[in-house]
Amino acid sequence: MILELTETGAMREAVQMMDVLTRLRLRGFKLSIDDFGTGYSSLVQLQKMPFSELKIDRSFVMQMMNNNGCKVIVEIVVDLARKLGLKSVAEGVEGEATLSSLVEIGCDMAQGFYVSRPIAAGCVPEFVRVHEGTRERAAA
Repeated sequence: MILELTETGAMREAVQMMDVLTRLRLRGFKLSIDDFGTGYSSLVQLQKMPFSELKIDRSFVMQMMNNNGCKVIVEIVVDLARKLGLKSVAEGVEGEATLSSLVEIGCDMAQGFYVSRPIAAGCVPEFVRVHEGTRERAAA
């Protein structure tokens, strides 16, 4: 199970939050920092917090094909995640060109309407069965 915290929420009362997040990780939960790049965290706090993944905010991902500054930010965040030993997740992927660019950059995961519209929990097993191996085929 992966718990998501917004960047701003995770950095509020950092000392107390560090204790809670560490306890969750010790119990086997993975932690994701959501909306990364839109809040006020410092890189020192990011490095100290026990996150397992960084979610790149949709405001950068959705504009990366038309705005070089946004693309550079996405590339930097993906590289930062990799160097910190975290998975990178791009939010707001709404087209094939964006997904292809993210694969080329080395982003680990993508979410957005291009990948899937929201689905009911009961439909997840069928979705997984139908799409099993899609990523591997796309990477080949």
